[in-house]
Amino acid sequence: MSIHSQKVKSWLMAAFLLPTVVLSKPSDYDSWRLPYAFEFLTLRAGTGEKSLLEVFCQIPTHYLQFIKFRDGFFASYKLSIALFDRSNKQVAKVSIVDSVKVNSFWDIDLPRPPHLIRSSFIVPSGEYEARTQITDQETLQTLSFKRRTLIPDYSAPDLQVSDLQIASAIIPTTENGVLVKNGRRVEPNILRLVELGSKLPVYFEVYNLQYTPGAPEEDFLLTMTIADQGGNKVKTFTKEHHKPGVTAALSVEIPLPEVAEGLYQLLVTVQDLATSKSVQKAVNFYVVRSNIQPNI
Repeated sequence: MSIHSQKVKSWLMAAFLLPTVVLSKPSDYDSWRLPYAFEFLTLRAGTGEKSLLEVFCQIPTHYLQFIKFRDGFFASYKLSIALFDRSNKQVAKVSIVDSVKVNSFWDIDLPRPPHLIRSSFIVPSGEYEARTQITDQETLQTLSFKRRTLIPDYSAPDLQVSDLQIASAIIPTTENGVLVKNGRRVEPNILRLVELGSKLPVYFEVYNLQYTPGAPEEDFLLTMTIADQGGNKVKTFTKEHHKPGVTAALSVEIPLPEVAEGLYQLLVTVQDLATSKSVQKAVNFYVVRSNIQPNI
């Protein structure tokens, strides 16, 4: 079994060139043979002037070269992501080697979920170029590509919202882990494919709310609007939320019982009722008939 270079490359480029808040349906969508895909998400990185960049990578393993060992067949690959600033200086890099094992030769072509890898960078705001390579460790065939990404300055005093993360599930937890954000395990949905008739789980954070303990109107208004590809509004949800402080972490599940298959946009509007200031953030997603998400 060898890497099918041309097919892999076309899938990879199609998925990688999507902006952070834009998604189009993969032309070769299959419930288990999902394409290479990458998602870039930005959030505030604690205190200071730096921001957190999360990179989620979906890596199919059906194109790797499997080698026979004593107790099965193995394949491995190396994933490298480097960030370069506008002066072409490398400011951060991460490299990960991962592997997959099957028990027999006949298992190589059986359906299995792709691997999901999370990497993170804490860097100053600004424009960066992400240079990524995926190398089959046996054949040394490498897929290389570049992408420019803009990281916001979440330390600014204005009312702000992080990127919206479409999840496959959001589960309350007291444990720690790479997928845990503010007491929630946010399981990635990199392709933003949502099964027909299910709910749309979304996680995001709100920064710089005006907050005075005990003061009146310590609420903010959250409006979520879903529009179809033609810009027609399909659903709108509005709810007031109590301010826990100057920052709020939110996870919502939006029911989609009457939404047909297709491409949609979720627009989130946050209004601070104490100041009347508002901010918006949008993300696209696709409703499909069936969906299998990768496991981490």
